[in-house]
Amino acid sequence: MTVETNLKSHVIFLSEKIGKRNYLDTEKLNKTADYIEEKFRSYKCDVKRQSFTVENKTYYNIEAEVKGSTSDKDKIIVIGAHYDTITGTPGADDNASGVAGILELARIVSEKPLPYTIRLVAFALEEPPFFRTKNMQKRP
Repeated sequence: MTVETNLKSHVIFLSEKIGKRNYLDTEKLNKTADYIEEKFRSYKCDVKRQSFTVENKTYYNIEAEVKGSTSDKDKIIVIGAHYDTITGTPGADDNASGVAGILELARIVSEKPLPYTIRLVAFALEEPPFFRTKNMQKRP
């Protein structure tokens, strides 16, 4: 499959098959987190699921890492994308496209590691009402 095909496939899955992924629908957010984690694992990334609670609901950040080809542990590149959507939208541009980008990047660098370690993070709660609050992209 080509990069273009993979990107399109991820965006379609997230925005059409799962659809609206806002903070009110933890079931769809969890399905999204599961999809992201499954894809990272299929690319042989080291994966961590970070859970956190906001307003009595549990949300997840998914972190994947591809070790670099050098032993310099101080050189890590971190790239992230949020997977929640604004209430009422399927979020193709905001932000299924960003998630598709980090998933495809994970696939590419897992096949041919870069000199530096790449850490990819997919996180929840970037959209309102959590935008610019202490709960946005909360770390456990």
